[in-house]
Amino acid sequence: MMTLKDKLKDELNQGNFALSSKDLEAQDDKGTGADIQGDVTVPVAPAAKKDLVVGNQDAKGPADALKTQTDQPTERVALVDLPVETVVLTEQDREAFLAALVSGKRFQLPFSLFGGKIQGVFRCRSQGESHAVISQINRELQKEQLYSMMDYATRLRAMLLAAQVEELNGEHYDVLQEPHLAVRTSVTETTEPGWLGQAKQWEGRDEGLVIALYKELQIFEKKYWTLIDNAKDQDFWKPAGSTSA
Repeated sequence: MMTLKDKLKDELNQGNFALSSKDLEAQDDKGTGADIQGDVTVPVAPAAKKDLVVGNQDAKGPADALKTQTDQPTERVALVDLPVETVVLTEQDREAFLAALVSGKRFQLPFSLFGGKIQGVFRCRSQGESHAVISQINRELQKEQLYSMMDYATRLRAMLLAAQVEELNGEHYDVLQEPHLAVRTSVTETTEPGWLGQAKQWEGRDEGLVIALYKELQIFEKKYWTLIDNAKDQDFWKPAGSTSA
């Protein structure tokens, strides 16, 4: 029977996750293999706590600071860190993650805000979408279209919500349209990414709603990367039968 670790490596080989095999090998085997049910409170994975938005204090200005940060090699888009050291993962969260992993579909989780008045579903990004967001942010910085941390934060929120909101109050949102990256078609002409209009729609939404959704998205990201980080903890998952294809 294929173990969860083997399944994760298989997914990595197919390019379905934005992390390397070394990330898995670096973790120590642990746990008794006992069946665990209900909620699990675990430390937030280090991979979920990186912050690419905070500028380099040694840089000359906001744009230079942001360029310094976003030019650093990264495998994914890191969100602004919330002051949360642990995350609660329910049995439903873990089962949804395993089901998505085995089926090859994107991991999704529902959310509810403002007493249930705002409900929806978040999805994880593809590697191509993470690359697209980082690439486009860098392009706009290089073209000096983003002048402040506020410009950067507003733009990043819009891009990530476009990529990761699956559903909001019954309305479905498509994954980012292709081409994901800008393509130079001639010396003077460039075809822009196909998803910029999707990000633009989020820039026109109510600021309070966007910020509330973004904070909730940060929690989703913490859950997602913590689930991956606990791939080898046998006490974290239900018995091996739950991970079979």
